[in-house]
Amino acid sequence: MGRVSADPAPRLHYVDHLRVLLTALVILHHAAITYGAPGGWYYREDPANGLAAEVLLVLFVATNQAYFMGFFFFIAGYFTPAAYDRKGTAAFLRDRALRLGVPLVVYAACIDPAMGHALRASAGGDAGSLADAYRAMVARLPRVGVGPLWFVEILLMFSVAYAVVRLVGRSAPGGRATEGRAPGLGRLAGCAAALGLVSFAVRVRMPVGESLPFPHIQPPYAAQYIAMFPLGVAAYRRGWLASFPDRYARAAAWAVGALIVAFFVLFGVGEAASTPIEAYMGGWRWQALASAMWEQSLGVAMIVLVLATFRRRMNGVSALGKRLAAGAYAAYILHAPVLLGVSLACRGWEAGGLVKFLVVGPVAVALTFALGDVVRRLPGARAVL
Repeated sequence: MGRVSADPAPRLHYVDHLRVLLTALVILHHAAITYGAPGGWYYREDPANGLAAEVLLVLFVATNQAYFMGFFFFIAGYFTPAAYDRKGTAAFLRDRALRLGVPLVVYAACIDPAMGHALRASAGGDAGSLADAYRAMVARLPRVGVGPLWFVEILLMFSVAYAVVRLVGRSAPGGRATEGRAPGLGRLAGCAAALGLVSFAVRVRMPVGESLPFPHIQPPYAAQYIAMFPLGVAAYRRGWLASFPDRYARAAAWAVGALIVAFFVLFGVGEAASTPIEAYMGGWRWQALASAMWEQSLGVAMIVLVLATFRRRMNGVSALGKRLAAGAYAAYILHAPVLLGVSLACRGWEAGGLVKFLVVGPVAVALTFALGDVVRRLPGARAVL
């Protein structure tokens, strides 16, 4: 471990761009589910999709699911020690309560019930009043809907846990390491294998699709989320990002390509053998093991590939980039009602699912970031967003 420095780290502009990319992917991911890809979302259609379109949508969401939320936790973990060191325990926890707790409460108390009411109204019949929707939400307490803000909820828990660890281990240094060596490719592969085995073990009892009422997390995917936050902390402490070799991008690209081919082989064999999709979701089956190992291997490879590529090619500064990065958190919070509104507006459009995804998805991304920029200009909003 290298020498600890109290000096602030220079701003990593490529990480700002990563936040924008990952936020846009979250919106597109949910748009893909809307139009035929597997997964849970507020609103789904069943448009016509040929085999090629169906495979592309499935591959898109499977690739996203393999890495993008884990990557969010890694980035959050990376910036947590600096925030704690700068603010101290009490101010750090107040800041987390404000920036994470307030959006979570507003979403659960206002946005989620309003979206449920809009969906019922759009389906016809008696949707009741909006006031009825809020009364129903109160009646469900503490089981409320948080939608995509499950990430914010879990991150708040991780932040509190980090503060407790720092308080208990007062002798542990918290500053930034100025020297360090990034994990080798062998260790990264070992990390992927370990995550795959743990995910498989969880899915033996809780297959993909299972979730907890509280905290709002899906245990089949939790291994990566739980691991990536402390790995982000370690990356900050040990200076991994500063020493990340560019050659890792090339190795990761080859791995991603091989794993995409493996996707078609794995599920093509299953299709040829008429294997039910449930065999890949969990249980004591070789298909579930292969699926978990594929997913976590792709997840680690994608994180390495995107991180190394952005570090090399996307570390510049632009007015648009700064504006998008500043509004990425607001866009994440607000994307569900925006996507729902655009999807409902296009409900009568007779087109294939892939075509609707390719149109609705980018429109929802643009409108969400635009709305986030407007909301951040409201009095007091920047303290939270």
